[in-house]
Amino acid sequence: MGFKPDFRSSNDDLPDNYNNLPERERERLMKERVRLLHIYGQYCWHSECRIVGNKNALIVLRDAIDDALKRGKSETGAMTSDGEGYSVEIEMCDADWDSHKWERQPLPYTAEHART
Repeated sequence: MGFKPDFRSSNDDLPDNYNNLPERERERLMKERVRLLHIYGQYCWHSECRIVGNKNALIVLRDAIDDALKRGKSETGAMTSDGEGYSVEIEMCDADWDSHKWERQPLPYTAEHART
């Protein structure tokens, strides 16, 4: 079997003759499947978080969120613009904000001084 890029997602829908296709056709097929997604966490209290992604990634993220709403958890794959693939884990926590379950969750801030 030839090379099929790993974007932490299935490439089963790529044609079996993918590696024999002309380069432009391979590039077109991959561009249709690439999920570029950057998730920037909050620096500290009251600062924004950002999600930036191409259409493919945002659709797959939306579907994964919908799945987590139904099942409680979900996971999908994406990649950053430097080509590194990673998993996105989504978990629904429907407990009250002052519950023990939320108290045990680590704070999402990236600044050291905001984590305590």
